[in-house]
Amino acid sequence: MPVIAKLQSGFTSGELDPKLRARTDIASYYSGAAKIRNALVLPQGAVKRRPGLEYIDTLPQGSIKMIPFHFSESEHYLCILTEDLLTIYKDGQVMDTVSCSISNSQIPDVTYAQSYDTLLIFHQEFTPQAFIRASEKSWSNSAWTLNNKPSKNFAGSTTTTLIVVDSTDTNIDFSTWTTGDTQSGAKFSSGGATWVAGDVGDYIRGSLGGYAIITAFTDTTHVVGTILAPFTNDANGGGTAYVSGEWSMEEASWSATRGYPACGTFFQGRLWMANTPTQPNTIWASRTNDEYDFQSWIPTYDDNGIEATAGGGTMSEFKQLFAGQHLFILADTGEYYIPISKGEGVTPTNVSLSRNSSFGTIGNSQAVEIDGAVVFLKVGGKALIESQYNFAQGSYINKDLSLLASHLLNNPVSMAYRKQTSTDEADYVLVVNGDGTLSVLCTLRIQEVTAWTQCSTEGYFKAVAVDGSNMYFAIDRVLNGGIVRTLEKFNDDLYVDCAVIDPSTNLIYSTIQLTYDNINLTYKASTITTVTGLSYLNGEEVAIVCDNTVQPSQVVSGGTITLARKSEDVQIGLPFPIVDEDSGSQVFIETMPIEVDLSDGTSVGKKKRVISATVMLYETSHAEVKKNKVIIRKIGIDKLDTAVPKISGNITVDGLLGWANEIEVSVGQTLPLPLTLLGLSYKVKV
Repeated sequence: MPVIAKLQSGFTSGELDPKLRARTDIASYYSGAAKIRNALVLPQGAVKRRPGLEYIDTLPQGSIKMIPFHFSESEHYLCILTEDLLTIYKDGQVMDTVSCSISNSQIPDVTYAQSYDTLLIFHQEFTPQAFIRASEKSWSNSAWTLNNKPSKNFAGSTTTTLIVVDSTDTNIDFSTWTTGDTQSGAKFSSGGATWVAGDVGDYIRGSLGGYAIITAFTDTTHVVGTILAPFTNDANGGGTAYVSGEWSMEEASWSATRGYPACGTFFQGRLWMANTPTQPNTIWASRTNDEYDFQSWIPTYDDNGIEATAGGGTMSEFKQLFAGQHLFILADTGEYYIPISKGEGVTPTNVSLSRNSSFGTIGNSQAVEIDGAVVFLKVGGKALIESQYNFAQGSYINKDLSLLASHLLNNPVSMAYRKQTSTDEADYVLVVNGDGTLSVLCTLRIQEVTAWTQCSTEGYFKAVAVDGSNMYFAIDRVLNGGIVRTLEKFNDDLYVDCAVIDPSTNLIYSTIQLTYDNINLTYKASTITTVTGLSYLNGEEVAIVCDNTVQPSQVVSGGTITLARKSEDVQIGLPFPIVDEDSGSQVFIETMPIEVDLSDGTSVGKKKRVISATVMLYETSHAEVKKNKVIIRKIGIDKLDTAVPKISGNITVDGLLGWANEIEVSVGQTLPLPLTLLGLSYKVKV
């Protein structure tokens, strides 16, 4: 029986779809894995135990939207929208709370945009809401002012003649009209019953120019209004006149009756908004450098407001607006962009909507930008699409980032992007699934790394947001006999969840100033035996890690835990859930099915087994290979009364058993300790 040695030098392809089990012909097969659970891929190709989750606060139940707010390089905030309340956090501390009128049922469809000190919230059922930062601990809320709203003819053609005169029933001479002129008190009469009292606030538009807002109702054939743009003189009837069909009645495009824009963004000094219930495929822009004024009537100037509607045979509903290289519009049936916005300013005369692709996006998760590409979740929630502009082709090129791991996306409800902050990290896209799991994409374009993994916790991930370098989550857990929603964040120093780490109130630091090589030193002068601040975990059995050593679990009582021995570095929280029942592992990495080339062909369908495996580890304190413990500490060499060491090196596990037609090598953890797997080699007997 031949013995064949194989090497897997990294995991840059991440967890692969089970449908790829037979694709030994692709390179991703040998740099991927059948499972990577509760671990993240590093850009160098290694797999590392995912960070633990540090407890920050308790949140109210109900719908939730987590929104990052970047005011400056040093001031990042996390805004959490729950029913009728926006809570603002900075570095895990509540800065302010702001009351608002946004219901539980509205929150899932809320979208948002930020400009300097202002956060705008959009929804079709209310005027955009502005949350304004006055100072770090002082925020306010008010409806966004919408001046000169655009209007639309919802009623169709008129059937009567319109006559326009001034307040004294005199013909109006518009020949001297200049931009900005208005005329109040103008009288409008029709040749038949046309108006009702509810028309006050609506508009009259002439086909050859002319625009007025109705300010008073006289009777069904007469109204009074203010002229905003000049009507054309016509001798017919002795005054300015329009015959039937040459004038129209228009309503404001945004109102309690017609709805409000569902999404918006700031771009080129304008506020852009899109999608009302009655105009789902229309986009509007404010005047340049006046994000409150949407004036767009004749005459047309470059700084006027803009209105554009997508054409084509398919009705699109615009879901998100994204300000990137171009103004990018994501709809339920496809993606659009305004081509001119890359090289010059968009104006009412050059605006156009070009259809880029027909993927479509879901509306409950904002798109993100990675290395200049727009990344969004496809309709159906089973794909993450990257759309990048190609200058040579003059269009956007699309790529499915989840093609090899679509099984890890399951009805996504929230998405966020965390930029690389050091050379040992990648860019991470975090996707919260409807089943409460967290799928994480490690991507580093320059190294061709696209690696998905899946994380879970004792509870359900509900939402995610990134504040600077911090990754925050809303999580529903069963605590104290009921469902509790917690705010937690990834902490690389933690190996447990919902955790307290090194509570500063319990640690005493030296008051004696020591120096080394003229550098002041700070050190811990005492250890701790009691940890408080755990009332949120009362009645729960918690995992305890002291000085990188796992201690017996305890039940929290009175918000306190008494340690079995004095310790310096302490973390207490919930253990990771078991993600592989067979091995009882909390962290689990399993290779794709191992196939080897034989002199007489393939090993597919033949009995084989792994007889030994060598794991390449970095700063690891615990690991198991196919349920066999990797020896980290040896009797007679390492002191047993000290912390478990973090080793870096190659360790071979021999004597592995199990003949089968299909075999794999698995590396797991049953203890909350550090693990980084660089790669592995193994010997297979066929």
